Amino acid sequence: MACHIRELVAVVGTLALTASMAACGNGSGDSSSDGDTSVAKEATSYTVSYAAGGGDAYPDYQFLKNNAVSDSGDSRQHLDVTLTIDGDGGYTLVSESYTSDGSERYEIGDDTGIALVLVSTSKGNVADQNGDTISIEAPTGIDYVLKTDLYSSQLTSALDLSYNDDDSDGEWTLDDTPELAGIVPATTFTVDPSDGSIVSWERSTD
Repeated sequence: MACHIRELVAVVGTLALTASMAACGNGSGDSSSDGDTSVAKEATSYTVSYAAGGGDAYPDYQFLKNNAVSDSGDSRQHLDVTLTIDGDGGYTLVSESYTSDGSERYEIGDDTGIALVLVSTSKGNVADQNGDTISIEAPTGIDYVLKTDLYSSQLTSALDLSYNDDDSDGEWTLDDTPELAGIVPATTFTVDPSDGSIVSWERSTD
């Protein structure tokens, strides 16, 4: 009888040890419960703002259709450009033009009727990053938005800001509007890492 008890205890002990090893990944380090120890790479953003009314000279191109900001001739039209490097070889570039008196931004639907908003959001790959220069490839995706109001809508036709035949407001993507590729060429930015600003940009050369 004592012999049978010892055999039973041995079997139970073996089963318990087997279960314990399985729960711990059998000691192989292959357990699916192990956490991901990789360190996420931090994104870095650089930005710049232009105000024609403040005497700023706009760059040759602004990542918007037909250089809408500089060609409008309206000193109330401002421009913000932000380049974000995701730390994993990609970028997001946002160019937004909006109407402002310098202290207050006009909104679509307010009583002035002059608000004009254009936004392009581009995503793609970083070609090279070295010190204070960042080169981006032509984007793989672009979203473009145009919003106008009662009076500002008159600029849509004059400056050819819309991709609709009737010059109406809208939203477009690179997939459905291939012409968008022309507003964001491969570009080399000069940045200032000390304050996170964009100093300048120009078309990349081969």
